[in-house]
Amino acid sequence: MSAASKLRVRSSNTPSRVSIVRGARMALVDPSKLYVTTLGTARVVALSDLWVASQLPGDLVDLSFDFVGDDGFRSTDMRRPRLGIAEFLKGYLDLETRDLVWSDSAVVPWFYRVKGVRTIIADDASLEVAPRQEASAAGRE
Repeated sequence: MSAASKLRVRSSNTPSRVSIVRGARMALVDPSKLYVTTLGTARVVALSDLWVASQLPGDLVDLSFDFVGDDGFRSTDMRRPRLGIAEFLKGYLDLETRDLVWSDSAVVPWFYRVKGVRTIIADDASLEVAPRQEASAAGRE
């Protein structure tokens, strides 16, 4: 099988659109229709371009982000923090695999190396996930 055939087979199994969610609103964005650049050997689109293409409300600088993969992995599981704007602006989505990739200057924890991104969730950056101990203590009062 030629390399071109392998690419077509993999691409046909990978959904072309990514869901972008903000509150109760959702948009489906086709990354292949956006500006494509190269990072290393990967053809990628900037995460910020995905957000702009979604046309959802909210100023990008006031948001923080969570990512969900095809396998159900969620970057904020187990109360891990959402990704802030400084790092979000250094992130890209690989067109072939839909994996998150990061510029060399980005310092992101392992849980933001999500494979097969299906959904990007945006929330107000001012909303912070409460640690479990605080949430439990508040429930007892």
